[in-house]
Amino acid sequence: KFNDVHLVCGSDYARAFIPMDYQVHVLYNGIPDVSIGDSEKQPGRFTFVLSGTIEPRKGQDVFVDAINLLPEEVRRSCDFLIIGKLWEGNRAFWNKIQEKIQQIEQVKYLGLLPHQKILEVVASSDVVVCCSRDDPFPLVTLEASMLCKIMILNDNVGSASIFKKSEACLMFDVNNAAALAKQMLYAYKNQEEITKMGVLSRSVYERELTIEKFSNRFFEIIDHA
Repeated sequence: KFNDVHLVCGSDYARAFIPMDYQVHVLYNGIPDVSIGDSEKQPGRFTFVLSGTIEPRKGQDVFVDAINLLPEEVRRSCDFLIIGKLWEGNRAFWNKIQEKIQQIEQVKYLGLLPHQKILEVVASSDVVVCCSRDDPFPLVTLEASMLCKIMILNDNVGSASIFKKSEACLMFDVNNAAALAKQMLYAYKNQEEITKMGVLSRSVYERELTIEKFSNRFFEIIDHA
Protein backbone atom coordinates (compact mmCIF):
# COMPACT_ATOMS: atom_id res chain seq x y z
CA LYS A 1 0.00 0.00 0.00
CA PHE A 2 2.82 2.39 0.85
CA ASN A 3 5.52 1.09 -1.50
CA ASP A 4 5.80 4.44 -3.28
CA VAL A 5 6.22 6.41 -0.06
CA HIS A 6 9.78 6.82 1.21
CA LEU A 7 10.30 8.57 4.51
CA VAL A 8 13.54 9.78 6.03
CA CYS A 9 13.99 10.28 9.76
CA GLY A 10 16.97 11.22 11.88
CA SER A 11 17.34 8.29 14.28
CA ASP A 12 16.23 4.76 15.11
CA TYR A 13 14.32 6.29 18.03
CA ALA A 14 12.33 8.47 15.63
CA ARG A 15 11.82 5.57 13.24
CA ALA A 16 10.05 3.60 15.98
CA PHE A 17 7.14 6.07 15.87
CA ILE A 18 6.42 5.42 12.17
CA PRO A 19 4.09 2.56 11.12
CA MET A 20 5.95 -0.45 9.75
CA ASP A 21 4.00 -0.24 6.46
CA TYR A 22 6.15 2.68 5.34
CA GLN A 23 9.59 2.46 3.81
CA VAL A 24 11.77 4.42 6.17
CA HIS A 25 15.42 5.41 5.82
CA VAL A 26 17.33 6.45 8.93
CA LEU A 27 19.69 9.29 8.11
CA TYR A 28 21.87 10.57 10.93
CA ASN A 29 22.54 14.28 10.86
CA GLY A 30 26.04 15.55 10.26
CA ILE A 31 27.91 18.75 11.08
CA PRO A 32 31.11 20.36 9.76
CA ASP A 33 34.20 19.77 11.85
CA VAL A 34 35.28 23.00 13.52
CA SER A 35 38.16 23.82 15.80
CA ILE A 36 37.63 25.77 19.01
CA GLY A 37 40.43 27.80 20.55
CA ASP A 38 42.07 27.41 23.93
CA SER A 39 39.72 26.28 26.67
CA GLU A 40 38.54 28.82 29.23
CA LYS A 41 38.02 26.09 31.82
CA GLN A 42 38.56 27.28 35.36
CA PRO A 43 41.33 25.25 37.04
CA GLY A 44 40.10 22.94 39.77
CA ARG A 45 36.46 23.04 38.64
CA PHE A 46 34.50 20.19 37.06
CA THR A 47 31.82 21.42 34.69
CA PHE A 48 28.54 19.91 33.52
CA VAL A 49 26.62 21.60 30.69
CA LEU A 50 23.02 21.22 29.57
CA SER A 51 22.10 23.09 26.38
CA GLY A 52 18.61 23.29 24.90
CA THR A 53 15.45 25.34 24.75
CA ILE A 54 13.96 25.83 28.21
CA GLU A 55 10.95 23.52 28.16
CA PRO A 56 9.66 20.36 29.88
CA ARG A 57 10.70 18.20 26.90
CA LYS A 58 14.36 19.10 27.42
CA GLY A 59 14.30 18.15 31.10
CA GLN A 60 16.08 21.02 32.80
CA ASP A 61 14.06 20.18 35.92
CA VAL A 62 15.53 16.65 35.95
CA PHE A 63 19.03 18.12 35.70
CA VAL A 64 18.49 20.48 38.65
CA ASP A 65 16.87 17.75 40.75
CA ALA A 66 19.90 15.54 40.06
CA ILE A 67 22.27 18.31 41.11
CA ASN A 68 20.37 18.60 44.37
CA LEU A 69 20.99 14.90 45.01
CA LEU A 70 24.77 15.16 44.68
CA PRO A 71 26.86 15.24 47.86
CA GLU A 72 27.49 18.81 48.98
CA GLU A 73 31.28 18.47 48.74
CA VAL A 74 30.92 17.40 45.10
CA ARG A 75 28.62 20.31 44.25
CA ARG A 76 31.12 22.73 45.73
CA SER A 77 33.78 21.47 43.30
CA CYS A 78 31.57 21.70 40.22
CA ASP A 79 29.88 24.20 37.96
CA PHE A 80 26.53 23.39 36.37
CA LEU A 81 25.72 25.48 33.31
CA ILE A 82 22.31 25.73 31.64
CA ILE A 83 22.09 27.27 28.16
CA GLY A 84 18.94 27.89 26.17
CA LYS A 85 16.21 30.25 25.08
CA LEU A 86 13.25 30.76 27.38
CA TRP A 87 9.98 31.18 25.50
CA GLU A 88 7.36 33.09 27.47
CA GLY A 89 5.01 30.11 27.24
CA ASN A 90 7.45 28.08 29.36
CA ARG A 91 7.87 30.75 32.04
CA ALA A 92 5.90 28.83 34.70
CA PHE A 93 8.07 25.73 34.12
CA TRP A 94 11.26 27.78 34.45
CA ASN A 95 10.05 29.70 37.52
CA LYS A 96 9.82 26.44 39.48
CA ILE A 97 13.37 25.56 38.45
CA GLN A 98 14.64 29.00 39.39
CA GLU A 99 13.29 28.59 42.90
CA LYS A 100 15.53 25.55 43.28
CA ILE A 101 18.68 26.92 41.67
CA GLN A 102 18.58 30.05 43.81
CA GLN A 103 19.69 27.73 46.62
CA ILE A 104 22.60 26.26 44.62
CA GLU A 105 25.24 28.85 43.85
CA GLN A 106 27.13 26.53 41.49
CA VAL A 107 24.22 26.48 38.99
CA LYS A 108 24.32 29.24 36.38
CA TYR A 109 21.76 29.97 33.69
CA LEU A 110 23.57 31.60 30.77
CA GLY A 111 20.47 32.29 28.69
CA LEU A 112 20.47 32.14 24.90
CA LEU A 113 24.02 32.38 23.56
CA PRO A 114 25.36 32.80 20.01
CA HIS A 115 26.20 29.45 18.46
CA GLN A 116 29.95 30.04 18.54
CA LYS A 117 29.78 30.85 22.24
CA ILE A 118 27.83 27.65 22.92
CA LEU A 119 30.61 25.67 21.23
CA GLU A 120 33.16 27.46 23.39
CA VAL A 121 31.25 26.63 26.57
CA VAL A 122 30.93 22.98 25.53
CA ALA A 123 34.64 22.85 24.64
CA SER A 124 35.57 24.14 28.09
CA SER A 125 33.27 21.71 29.92
CA ASP A 126 33.91 18.19 31.17
CA VAL A 127 30.52 16.54 30.62
CA VAL A 128 27.54 17.38 28.43
CA VAL A 129 24.20 16.27 29.86
CA CYS A 130 21.15 15.67 27.67
CA CYS A 131 18.19 14.66 29.82
CA SER A 132 15.42 15.22 27.29
CA ARG A 133 12.19 13.33 27.75
CA ASP A 134 11.77 13.12 23.97
CA ASP A 135 14.42 14.21 21.46
CA PRO A 136 14.94 12.68 18.00
CA PHE A 137 18.59 13.71 17.50
CA PRO A 138 19.72 16.78 19.45
CA LEU A 139 22.36 18.89 17.75
CA VAL A 140 24.29 19.42 20.98
CA THR A 141 25.16 15.72 21.11
CA LEU A 142 26.83 15.96 17.69
CA GLU A 143 28.72 19.06 18.77
CA ALA A 144 29.81 17.44 22.03
CA SER A 145 31.19 14.41 20.20
CA MET A 146 32.92 16.64 17.67
CA LEU A 147 34.58 18.41 20.60
CA CYS A 148 35.68 15.15 22.25
CA LYS A 149 33.24 15.36 25.16
CA ILE A 150 31.57 12.55 27.02
CA MET A 151 27.79 12.78 27.39
CA ILE A 152 25.21 11.51 29.85
CA LEU A 153 22.15 10.44 27.84
CA ASN A 154 18.97 8.38 28.07
CA ASP A 155 17.15 6.14 25.62
CA ASN A 156 14.66 8.87 24.64
CA VAL A 157 17.56 10.82 23.12
CA GLY A 158 17.73 9.57 19.54
CA SER A 159 21.50 9.90 19.18
CA ALA A 160 22.14 7.81 22.30
CA SER A 161 21.98 4.52 20.40
CA ILE A 162 25.10 5.18 18.34
CA PHE A 163 27.14 6.41 21.32
CA LYS A 164 26.25 3.62 23.71
CA LYS A 165 27.14 1.02 21.04
CA SER A 166 30.70 2.34 21.25
CA GLU A 167 30.64 2.79 25.04
CA ALA A 168 31.19 6.48 24.38
CA CYS A 169 28.58 7.80 26.80
CA LEU A 170 26.98 7.19 30.17
CA MET A 171 23.29 6.26 30.28
CA PHE A 172 20.51 6.88 32.80
CA ASP A 173 16.79 6.13 32.91
CA VAL A 174 14.68 8.87 31.35
CA ASN A 175 13.03 11.27 33.80
CA ASN A 176 14.98 9.73 36.72
CA ALA A 177 16.93 12.38 38.62
CA ALA A 178 18.46 9.84 41.01
CA ALA A 179 19.82 7.79 38.12
CA LEU A 180 21.22 10.94 36.49
CA ALA A 181 22.85 12.03 39.76
CA LYS A 182 24.50 8.59 40.04
CA GLN A 183 26.09 8.99 36.60
CA MET A 184 27.13 12.58 37.27
CA LEU A 185 28.82 11.42 40.45
CA TYR A 186 30.51 8.60 38.55
CA ALA A 187 31.86 11.07 35.99
CA TYR A 188 33.19 13.34 38.73
CA LYS A 189 34.92 10.49 40.53
CA ASN A 190 36.39 8.92 37.38
CA GLN A 191 37.77 11.87 35.49
CA GLU A 192 40.61 10.01 33.82
CA GLU A 193 38.16 7.41 32.48
CA ILE A 194 35.72 9.98 31.12
CA THR A 195 38.57 11.73 29.30
CA LYS A 196 39.21 8.44 27.49
CA MET A 197 35.49 8.09 26.80
CA GLY A 198 35.57 11.57 25.28
CA VAL A 199 38.11 10.27 22.76
CA LEU A 200 35.69 7.44 21.91
CA SER A 201 32.95 10.03 21.50
CA ARG A 202 35.08 11.88 18.96
CA SER A 203 35.64 8.59 17.12
CA VAL A 204 31.86 8.16 16.79
CA TYR A 205 31.67 11.65 15.30
CA GLU A 206 34.38 10.87 12.75
CA ARG A 207 32.77 7.58 11.81
CA GLU A 208 29.09 8.55 11.76
CA LEU A 209 28.39 12.27 12.09
CA THR A 210 30.57 14.35 9.80
CA ILE A 211 28.95 16.45 7.10
CA GLU A 212 30.66 14.22 4.52
CA LYS A 213 29.04 11.09 6.00
CA PHE A 214 25.67 12.82 5.97
CA SER A 215 26.07 13.87 2.32
CA ASN A 216 27.12 10.41 1.16
CA ARG A 217 24.24 8.71 2.92
CA PHE A 218 21.76 11.29 1.66
CA PHE A 219 22.72 10.67 -1.95
CA GLU A 220 22.63 6.90 -1.40
CA ILE A 221 19.02 7.24 -0.26
CA ILE A 222 18.16 9.38 -3.29
CA ASP A 223 19.82 6.90 -5.65
CA HIS A 224 17.90 3.94 -4.23
CA ALA A 225 14.52 5.63 -3.80
